[in-house]
Amino acid sequence: MSVTAPAGFTCTTPAVGATGTVTCTSASMAPGTAAFLLRVAVGNGPLGTTISNTASVTATTTDPDGADTSSSAVVIVAADTAGIPSLSEWGLFALMASLLAFGALRLKG
Repeated sequence: MSVTAPAGFTCTTPAVGATGTVTCTSASMAPGTAAFLLRVAVGNGPLGTTISNTASVTATTTDPDGADTSSSAVVIVAADTAGIPSLSEWGLFALMASLLAFGALRLKG
């Protein structure tokens, strides 16, 4: 897990492989000025696993609109559709034999 925060923020994240809370703090923040990028890597969990993220802000001063201090997003783990194609051992052997035969014919002709 990693987080990229705007200048002036200090962030802590859970240990690699652990779940937990990401906390970022700053001495001050103007309204609407902070954007964060949070990256997580999903292990070999089952398809359909739900990952949820909730971001909340608090302040030492009074917030005139307390209704906009939290937001959530949910992602469902899907299958990897961009996997690398592979062949069995026999398939690789057949491919190698075909390439050798083709190469030999090209050298003869």
